[in-house]
Amino acid sequence: MKDTVVGVDLAAEQNNPSGICVLKKGSANTFILYSNHEIIEFIHGVKPTLVSIDSPLSFPLKRRGKEKILLRSCEKQLLAKKIKVLSFNLPSMVKLTNRGIKLSKEIRKKGVEVIEVFPRGAQKIFGFESKKKVDLLKKEFERLGLKFLRKKISIHEIDALTAALVAYLHLLRRTVSYGDKEEGFIVMPKKREYFEILVF
Repeated sequence: MKDTVVGVDLAAEQNNPSGICVLKKGSANTFILYSNHEIIEFIHGVKPTLVSIDSPLSFPLKRRGKEKILLRSCEKQLLAKKIKVLSFNLPSMVKLTNRGIKLSKEIRKKGVEVIEVFPRGAQKIFGFESKKKVDLLKKEFERLGLKFLRKKISIHEIDALTAALVAYLHLLRRTVSYGDKEEGFIVMPKKREYFEILVF
C-alpha cells in the first residue's frame, strides 16, 4: 500500500473526542482530536491521498410525501440491505452533519478528496460484531495483518480505523457507493472484501 489514507470518526460537537486514524503500509496510527482546527491542521500535515469521514456530508433535499423519518436515498438503500442507520430527525445528527459539511469543505480546499463512510455498517460487512469490546475488535483487525502503533485505543479510534480501511478499499476500487448525486453518497466495502485487505 503506497498511499496514505486518513479515517475520521467525527463527534457532533468539538468538545467531544473524534477518532483519527492514519493508515499507511499496514500500520495504523490512531489519535483523539477535538476541534475542527486540530483535525484540519493534522490532516494537512499528513497530506493523505484520501480522507474518509464518519458523518453525513449532506442533508436530505426535502421531505417526500408523508414521510416522518428523514433519510437520504443512501440511508434508504442501506436499510434495504438490513444495515441500521440514524435519521435526520435526531438533533445530534443535524449537528454532526453541519460539522461534517464544514470540515469536508476545509479539507477539500487543499485538494484532498473526501468521502463519506459508515464504519458500523462496514464492520457488519467485514463480519465483525460492532457491539464487541474494543480489545476484541482490535484483535480482529490485527488478524488482517495491521500493526497498531499504540496498545490502548478507544472505540472512536476503532471506528476511525474502519473508516480508513474503507478509504483504502476505495482507492483499490473495491467499494460500492450508495445514494445519488442529488443527496450524496455513502461509500461501503463490497461484500466479503474483508479477506482482500490482507494484501497489505
